[in-house]
Amino acid sequence: MQHQYTGKTIAFSHKGGFWKTRYSYTPTCYAAIDNVMITNNTGSDGGNDLFWEHEVNPAHNNFYGEAFSSSLTIVSNQDPSAVKIFKALSLESNSDAWVGQASTHVHQNPDGTNELQLGNLQAFITKEGNQYSELPRSITNSSSHIEYVCSLEDIIDEDSEAYAFSGVSGWDVSVLNTPNVAILGGSGSTALFVDGDNDAYYLTQFGDAWNLNLFTADSPVSGAVYIYNYNSDDTITFAIGGDITTIGLGGLVSAFGGTGDWSNGIQLFSASDPAINGDPMRGQYLRLDLVNNSTTPVETYAINVDFENTKLDHSKVAKKKTTGNKKASPTKK
Repeated sequence: MQHQYTGKTIAFSHKGGFWKTRYSYTPTCYAAIDNVMITNNTGSDGGNDLFWEHEVNPAHNNFYGEAFSSSLTIVSNQDPSAVKIFKALSLESNSDAWVGQASTHVHQNPDGTNELQLGNLQAFITKEGNQYSELPRSITNSSSHIEYVCSLEDIIDEDSEAYAFSGVSGWDVSVLNTPNVAILGGSGSTALFVDGDNDAYYLTQFGDAWNLNLFTADSPVSGAVYIYNYNSDDTITFAIGGDITTIGLGGLVSAFGGTGDWSNGIQLFSASDPAINGDPMRGQYLRLDLVNNSTTPVETYAINVDFENTKLDHSKVAKKKTTGNKKASPTKK
């Protein structure tokens, strides 16, 4: 019978006088023989315990036959009173295999709400031996990826027959005013239907029925109806993947008739992918959680965050108050 110790390994720097890092291996005992470090993490009732020799495995971050990741968590909080727009990231590292997340406003408000901004880091580009990446747009608490399009006539008109084209199905709906055509088109543009109570809904198909769902998510909904095109006859083509021509659009009557207040018409909005068009990350600090799964030696010397201050800069207010409270020095006559 074998068991495995599942504690934690933390290293202390005698030179620096602080706890320096954590290690993935969790041994039950250590030993050093002729400057060779060996550890043990397994036990057996037969007495044939196995030892692991460190620094000889060609695959780095592999202990006791198990592969681990290297991880870093840092916080960029230069001038913490200033509200900043975080723009780019550079790693002074020999590896471009870093992935991870950037976030700000991680804390929760007293009322239970939060302003968390979170985004996934894109691939790093190597330039002159260093790694560069734009900081992502936030996929949570974003609004810039949602834009007004136009007002629609009655979308639940049963005479609006669906038809198949280009591997999808769609139907045309008349508009009441010229739409913002610059943001139309593409399956990444989810159609949001806003009622008189300013509630937004997206439309999905389930079997032979249509579902009108309240929009609360921060990212586009998979499989939802999207805006395909604006046509010269003042109609907008909506589309959805698959063949819905066999069920027609009669189910839209019950979908729109049973949800929302449409007595004052339908306002159409477009919700694109917040990872592309979401809000830039802004706050007083930026947290970075980085992971590297490389099995070759990795060195990282420094991490740099590029930002610019916003107009909501508390540090400027603080400096003005400090300046205004200065007392004049007495003068000699």
